[in-house]
Amino acid sequence: MYKRQVVDTAEAMEVSPQLRQQFDELGSDIPDELVYDVYVDEANQIRRTTTEFSAAGVKAVIDIVIKPSTEPIVIEVPAPADVTDVADMF
Repeated sequence: MYKRQVVDTAEAMEVSPQLRQQFDELGSDIPDELVYDVYVDEANQIRRTTTEFSAAGVKAVIDIVIKPSTEPIVIEVPAPADVTDVADMF
């Protein structure tokens, strides 16, 4: 099943003030809305989300696919030397 979710950024910033800080760090205007396409399976579990927006003159497309797993998932935090702050890319 598919659902489009439109998020009012003014309301989102009330809940998550760091959103404004992230856009300010990018030197970008905050869009009035963020639109997410959400796909769920028959058990109503989110399996994919997509969104597009522009920041600092660059179009970003984010596509996240969530696959079910019965095995434990181990996530290792990378070393600081292996991490790039996206704000440094602009």
